[in-house]
Amino acid sequence: MFFVIRGNVLLTSPNGLNPRECLTGDVFAEICPLFPELFAERTIARTFCDLYVLTKAKFDDVMNQYYSGSEPAVLDQMAETLERYNTQQRKTQKILGNGG
Repeated sequence: MFFVIRGNVLLTSPNGLNPRECLTGDVFAEICPLFPELFAERTIARTFCDLYVLTKAKFDDVMNQYYSGSEPAVLDQMAETLERYNTQQRKTQKILGNGG
C-alpha cells in the first residue's frame, strides 16, 4: 500500500487502459496488505514523488500486535468491507459511464 506524500503518480491497467491519477494525499494499492497477488496496475511517477509504503510484513505485524487471537475474523471483515467498496465503485463507474 502506498501513500503519496508529494507528487503525481499515474496508475493504469497492464494494457494501459483506465488511467487514474494519484496526487499528494492519495493512496493506492490498498488491496496489497490483504491480497498482494491481486494488484495488477502499472505505476508511473509523473513528477518527483515522495511515497510511504506499508508492506505486508508491517501490516501483519500490526495485525498481530493489536488483534492478537482474532486476526482471521478481522481479516475476513476487512476483506468483506473491501469487496463491498469495490462493488460500489464498479456500480458507480457503470452509472457514470467510466468503463466500470
